[in-house]
Amino acid sequence: CRKPRAAVVSTGSELAPDAGPGTGKIRNSTAPYLLAELNALGVDAHFVGTIADDPKAFLSLMETELEKGVDIILSTGAVSMGRYDFVASALRDLGAEIIFHKVAIRPGKPLLFAKLGKTAFFGVPGNPVSTAVGLRFFVEPYLRSLQSLPPELPCRAVLENNTKKPAGLRCFFKAELSA
Repeated sequence: CRKPRAAVVSTGSELAPDAGPGTGKIRNSTAPYLLAELNALGVDAHFVGTIADDPKAFLSLMETELEKGVDIILSTGAVSMGRYDFVASALRDLGAEIIFHKVAIRPGKPLLFAKLGKTAFFGVPGNPVSTAVGLRFFVEPYLRSLQSLPPELPCRAVLENNTKKPAGLRCFFKAELSA
């Protein structure tokens, strides 16, 4: 059974180049995290670049990766509803079938899942914690099914403290587990 192949792309003009931060820039922590986690999950994952807030450049990169026949494209950022959030409309321009866009979770609500022919596309928010939640609870189960692995069995625990959560949302809180 061959390893699934994944392309990881970051979006955002605010991301600093690899050489280091610049004025008004932030470090791209999500791409190295995703690459490490995906490779640990048995995926042949490669970083294919950072796209500024430019839908045309994003479309061009998507077409290149689709021609390579990757199984999954995982994109960070530009999936919410702001001025520079262009991923959903760019995917529609490519003829993608958007399966869902926005889920009732926190963090990570703007998550997007689409199909581009045989290639799955996951668009996760650029916030590092939202990225981690999207990978853990959406991308990982998809990868398990792609690799013919059984679904993960849930483990439940009881919180020691009361925690408030907004009605209608599944929330993922930071916690420490002890047994």
